[in-house]
Amino acid sequence: MLSEEMAEMAQMIQNDLVHLDDQIFEDKKNILKLLTPKESVDKEDAIMELSAGVGGQESRIFCSELFEMYKSYANKKNWSFNPVKIDTDVTEWGELMRLARIEISGISVFEYLKFESGVHRVQRVPKTESKGRIHTSTVGVVVSPKPNEIKIELNPKDLKIETKTSGGPGGQHANKIETAVRILHIPSGIVIYNDEERQMLQNKSKALENLKQKLYQKAFEDELNKSQANRKMQIGSSSRSERIRTYNFIQDRITDHRLDENFVGIQRFLAAETLNDLIESLKAEQKVELIYELIENFNKKL
Repeated sequence: MLSEEMAEMAQMIQNDLVHLDDQIFEDKKNILKLLTPKESVDKEDAIMELSAGVGGQESRIFCSELFEMYKSYANKKNWSFNPVKIDTDVTEWGELMRLARIEISGISVFEYLKFESGVHRVQRVPKTESKGRIHTSTVGVVVSPKPNEIKIELNPKDLKIETKTSGGPGGQHANKIETAVRILHIPSGIVIYNDEERQMLQNKSKALENLKQKLYQKAFEDELNKSQANRKMQIGSSSRSERIRTYNFIQDRITDHRLDENFVGIQRFLAAETLNDLIESLKAEQKVELIYELIENFNKKL
């Protein structure tokens, strides 16, 4: 009888310990949230740009694969995925993507996608390789917030606007009417070119809108770079020189260089089945880095 009571008490204590462990875990998460509140831009939509880098055709193939990965991820998150510009080359391997610009909207889009900015490197034997050699190629990814309204006033004196003939299909009237628009923002050196519309005024309007977005992105990055934690996590960085992730197909391994961790299962990752797990790890690491920064700044004031 006594042994049964002891066993019941031991089980009750074990259950209490499990419950306390769960409560401590939840309390830790709540403390982290209080110490590291969400950035105001985390709730914004995002603009994502994919750009094929080193590696020729293989880079363009991988650019297309990343495009499909983010499209699948957006679908899983119930986000809107709207490509606004896609540049491709027709090759013997099909249409290969050189550049893609996508507007993604939904709940907390930038909060998740901001960690994807940087250089994505792929190592594998490409289908374009006839001798079985391993190639290393890269794709640059830039993610910036897209607020509903960008409050940036453009001074006409700061703009150099030129009209050009638009490239495209041949024909009787091809390259005769100047409908494309090129805008140089003199203070920043930013150049915007748009020839997607048939009317010059429409192209000018889009080019000015894109220029405002670029200026907003630059101001946003300058502000982010004041934070040591954000610099370490490369959040919002448009620099294509910073390698953030390697996809090694030979070893079926993804390495995120900010976490210095490896993940297995590239095909599942490219299908966006495990991408969110990695992003959650990056979010947690950012919170830790922000707390270290808070402590460091506090100690400096003592």
